This record gives sequence, structure tokens and C-alpha cells, in this order.
Amino acid sequence: HNVPRFTAKIIFIDFFIALIILTLFVEVFFARSLWDLVAKAGIAGLVVFASFFLLGSVKRELQTEEEIDKILHTLDETHARLQMLDHKKSEFVAIASHHLRNPLTAISGYASLLMDGSYGQLSSGMQSAISKILESNKRLIVMVSDFMDVTHIERGDMIYNFTDVDLKAMILNIAHDMEPAATRTHLWFDVLIEKEKTEDYITVGDLGKLRQVITNLVDNAIKYTPKGGVSLLLRKSHDKKHILFSISDTGIGMSHETLQKLFKKFSRAEGVSRVYTDGSGLGLYIAKRMIKKHEGRIWATSKGVGS
Repeated sequence: HNVPRFTAKIIFIDFFIALIILTLFVEVFFARSLWDLVAKAGIAGLVVFASFFLLGSVKRELQTEEEIDKILHTLDETHARLQMLDHKKSEFVAIASHHLRNPLTAISGYASLLMDGSYGQLSSGMQSAISKILESNKRLIVMVSDFMDVTHIERGDMIYNFTDVDLKAMILNIAHDMEPAATRTHLWFDVLIEKEKTEDYITVGDLGKLRQVITNLVDNAIKYTPKGGVSLLLRKSHDKKHILFSISDTGIGMSHETLQKLFKKFSRAEGVSRVYTDGSGLGLYIAKRMIKKHEGRIWATSKGVGS
């Protein structure tokens, strides 16, 4: 589509140069003396010589512009195709995750009934096997939920239900649920809430989303702490305008490189598979997007050991 424009410019430049040269040669014919003839002929020759270089330069410049236009057009088409593929990918993940959730829930339900003895007494070996099925199924459900959350976040249709949230009550409730996991791996588990009035820890947020984020952070701290323990701290900022919640552990820590990519999609630190093999690398990405939606901030620090 740029060829006519390119041709028109060249024709215009050719015509303009030809007009100048013609004018100069006419001037040569009307020279009043030999010196005037030599001078005008020399100028005409120089103009002709320079015109060839000028015309070549202009043609190269116009050809470069045309090539750039073609490249930009190709990039636009490629970008549009990538956006379409990304949209299809998101749709596929959403559909696949939705259809996976139902059978996984059924597996969990029937396995729980078997463990409870609803279908008869089980041997210790069978109970151990079903317990492993339940644990693996639970991890799969979490991964499916992560994929669905990412799809909703990137499509912009994640639903938030903002209400008053008592963070103090939430943290105590999460700690009660998570402490047994720490105890099973022989970790100490501390919870410290600075003495403030109860209403000082009430904020506006989505209770389910905030609980999901904090539970994921505590779960990570326990998983990546082979020995020592985990501490939860809830307090007000020095100016009393913000609520600060932190999780400290004595675990494997994080390198500077890991900290740089920590909240990106599918990012997992090098070497974590030696401690914990599962994980989609989506939990902290989801956490950051959810906290940002609450107009909050989430970050991590580590000195190589502990986080």
C-alpha cells in the first residue's frame, strides 16, 4: 500500500531536478561571454553530478521508510495474532480448570468417606494410601484454583466483594488452622499481635481474597523452612495510618535474583524443588495482583537465610 506514495515522491523529485537542470542549461545558451559560459556550464555540471547522488540518497531513504512501514505492519499483525492466541489460551485454561474442579471435588469427597469408614473398616495400609490420595488431590485443587484465578485476573473479570474485615480475627483463625502443619514438621509457630484496639485492625477488603493471600504466604513459609520456625506479626505502622502484617521464617532464604522475579508468573526460586517439589509458581503472582487491587503493598526481603 506504500508503493504508490513511494513512486509519486520519486517522480516529483525527478521532475524537480530535471526542471533545475533544464533552467541551468538554458542559462548556458544565453551566456554573455566565454567566462560566463564556462561558469554556467560548470555550475550545471556540478548540479547534474550532485543530483544523481541526491536522487540516490532520497531513493534509499524512501526505500528504508517503505521497509520500516512493512516491518511495522508485520509487527502489528503478529501482535494481533499473539493477542488472539493469548485470549484462546486463557479461554482454554478457564474451561479446562472448570471441568477439572468437579471430578477433583468428587475424588476428595469419596476419599474422605472411605477414610471415615462409610464404606467399611479399612486397614492401616489402605488408610495411608487414601491419605496420600487426599493430599495429592488437595494440591491439584489448589493448582486448578490458581490457574482459574490467573485467568480471571488477566481477563479483568475477577469479582471482589469489599466489606469491613477484622484482620486480627482473620490472622488468629488462619494461625489456628496452619499451626498443626508446622507442628507436624517440628517447627515452632509464633503469633504476635501488638496490643491495639480491635477496631484498629479493621480494614476494607475482600475477606476471601485476603484470607487466600495470607494462607498462601504462611503455607509457603512452613514449606520452605526445614528447621527452626515461623513467626506471624500484626501491628500498626509508626504513624498509625496503616496495618502491617509480616511473616518471618528461618527457612532456605532467597537470593537477590530470586527476589527480583518473586512476584512474576511461573517464577520459582532455584533449588526449591529440593525442599518442596510441587507448586505452580502462581501463588505470589496472584497475591500481588490481589493486594494491589486492595490498594496495598506486598514485598519480600531475605539475607540469604530466612525470609
